[in-house]
Amino acid sequence: MDTLSILAHQAEGKYDFIVPMIDARRMEVYCAVFDGNAVKVSETEAKILDSNSFSELLDQGTVLFIGDGVDKFREVCKHSGAYFQSCRPLAEAMTVPATEALA
Repeated sequence: MDTLSILAHQAEGKYDFIVPMIDARRMEVYCAVFDGNAVKVSETEAKILDSNSFSELLDQGTVLFIGDGVDKFREVCKHSGAYFQSCRPLAEAMTVPATEALA
């Protein structure tokens, strides 16, 4: 299990939503949304970040933003329900999931 998966698993039940985000350059990330039990509620998409990004989720409860894209979002998001966990997964950790997906 890679670092991002471990951190997301540890967050289950502690937040209303979990949003893994991968830096996509400039002020853009690739992200998906999961509920607090790690059930996917939105597909992966590219999203441009600004101070209003994810406001619909943040108005509903606490949100953990996790991944290497959170550093840039932390700078613009000042909502009290936003929590951030930065991590930098390694490509080598994707070997098993990529092989399983290919099969």
